[in-house]
Parts: sequence; C-alpha cells; structure tokens
Amino acid sequence: MNCEDELKEAIILAWIGDREGINEITKECIKELSSYRSAIKDITKIKEEVNREFEIPKKLREKGITHEDLLGLALLRLARKISLTSDLNPKNDGKLKYIIIDLGNKKILRGYCKECKGFHYTILKDNIGFAVEYDQIIYAEFLQGDEKSVMDVIKREIINK
Repeated sequence: MNCEDELKEAIILAWIGDREGINEITKECIKELSSYRSAIKDITKIKEEVNREFEIPKKLREKGITHEDLLGLALLRLARKISLTSDLNPKNDGKLKYIIIDLGNKKILRGYCKECKGFHYTILKDNIGFAVEYDQIIYAEFLQGDEKSVMDVIKREIINK
C-alpha cells in the first residue's frame, strides 16, 4: 500500500466528509506506518538537549534518524488527524460522491469523482452559479434551483465529457 497516495485520497474524502472511506484508508496506513512511532521519543529527547534549533539536524543524524523516518512520522500524524474528520454523510450518485452545504442565500456542492481527470467548468445558467472540476475534485456554487437540476448539468457538462 502506498500511504502517500492513499492519504491524498483521504484528504479529498475529508473535504466531502466521507468518514467511512477515510477510516478504510487510515486504518491501513496507521498499521503500515506504526514502525515510525519509536522515533518520537528520540526526537523529543533531542529537542530537549539542544539550545538552538539549527543543531537539531546534526543531532538527528548522530542518533540515526533519517529523512525517511521523519516523513513516515509526518504521514502517521497526518493519517491520525484525517481520521478525526466528522461524518457529513455524502451522497453517492454513480461516479460522483458529493455533499451540498446550504448557506442560506447560496448552496455549495463539494464533490469527488475518482474517474475524472483534467479541468472543466460550466456556468449553471438556470441555477445562477458555476461548477468547476479539477482532477477528481468538483466544486459548485449556485443561488437557486434544486440539487437534481444542478447534478444533471454537472453530469452532462463535466463528468461525461
């Protein structure tokens, strides 16, 4: 499992509040990266020993902590933080997982389309708004209309291009 790529997907899933999808990814990554936990004690001890921050890299090298250990530890912490995402119960509409956030005068759609690539945009004329897709992420704002009409335009103009 490539945790770096998987955590990229988990960040997008956190953006739409898909806690179930996030938990599947983070459980595996936390297991895989747990070997880097031992570096935490050494790093903490080194930070206490040095008087100036520029001495930290030298001490880390002396202790045998590599850049790989630091990156693994950072990914482990990221996985833990992402796993704390609240569940917004995203809707699944075929290729697209999305949520709609109602802000009163406007609505925002946040979506994730795993199979989409590239950059597309469209104006939502009937809904007074716009929709943009950039490499799997879909974002739309609209002032009027319902979810179904916006989804129809997004499917027709963005996803099925």
